[in-house]
Amino acid sequence: MNTVNNNAAILGRINSLVAFFPGLSAQEKSDIQNVLLYAQSFASQTYDFERSWHSWMHYYRNRLEARGFQLQSLVTGDSEIISSVDDLARATFRVHGASASAQLADLVRRSVAAMGINRIVTAYFEGGIDSGNLGSFQIVPCEKTPSGDLTVLLCGLHLSVDGYSAERRRLVFHFKGGSYRCDPGVYAAHRKSVSDYLRNNPEAYFKNITL
Repeated sequence: MNTVNNNAAILGRINSLVAFFPGLSAQEKSDIQNVLLYAQSFASQTYDFERSWHSWMHYYRNRLEARGFQLQSLVTGDSEIISSVDDLARATFRVHGASASAQLADLVRRSVAAMGINRIVTAYFEGGIDSGNLGSFQIVPCEKTPSGDLTVLLCGLHLSVDGYSAERRRLVFHFKGGSYRCDPGVYAAHRKSVSDYLRNNPEAYFKNITL
């Protein structure tokens, strides 16, 4: 795939964003981006990202781990009730139940804004949306630690209207993910097959952006 030039990219046709802190080489960024594209394309062959989000996430994470992503810790919790726009910051911060640095936490918050999640939540509480699922989102910030490890924080998010709340507007903020260490040595054995797969997949594209 193409060299990553900006500090973030939208991956494929779903709401998926990868973001990089300074310090990663062009090869490291390209490898991580390609694995993420490969895993989401693989998962999307079996499950729909919006309608079958939980099953999609299972396939996605399985494929990441098979290509060199080593799980360090899981995100704690499973869901959060949002009763106002102000609750969004608290809910997104809870995504960092996994071990991750403060700068990765800040990058997730900026990524949430870049994905338009703030606008969706605001529209709901202003009455512009009444029911149903409000969308699934994938946010993956990456950094290189002082020891040289490549750390990836996987944040899978899904927003839906709380159908059991008849008296007031509420959203259910579901999240899955964890902190991963990317092992370049493991991935090296798969680099060619992943590149070949992406080259022949029309959904394996990306758009560089800057956060």
